[in-house]
Amino acid sequence: MALSLSADTTEIARVIEQTRPDIIHIGAAVELFSVQDTHVLKAAFPNVQVMRAIPIVDKGSIECAKDYRGVVDFLLLDSHDPGDKQIGARGRVHDWTISRRIVDEVGVPAILAGGLDADNVAAAIAAVRPAGIDSKTKTDRVDGNGKDLDEVRRFVTAAKLTTSKQ
Repeated sequence: MALSLSADTTEIARVIEQTRPDIIHIGAAVELFSVQDTHVLKAAFPNVQVMRAIPIVDKGSIECAKDYRGVVDFLLLDSHDPGDKQIGARGRVHDWTISRRIVDEVGVPAILAGGLDADNVAAAIAAVRPAGIDSKTKTDRVDGNGKDLDEVRRFVTAAKLTTSKQ
């Protein structure tokens, strides 16, 4: 998988061409990289799956997610501050009831992100029932240079315990 925070279609195409990912994760704000931009990208690279970050801000996020039905292969539901150029990497939890509604109503596999760590991942999975989970900020090293492998292990263990009980 490759991640692009760019809203520049040419730059995203370059990333895909150079890395040849199975999945491209588009993390640019939705007002900067639209549904139509996503259609164009998908048409240009039909063999690459697209995961689109959806900003979870309020109930309007549900309609935003619905706009991507039939366009993307996955949604990544993440915290967002309106006006930011990218979605996510805030290190804070958002309203899981909105994410649950997206999971229930949109019909596109959703990955839950946003402030997840070993201490809250079980509750997050129970509340949202996502297809997958993601942790960035809460499993990063304190200095920001790479992952804290002990925190990653704790996160994975907690997530596996939760899913094995279901």
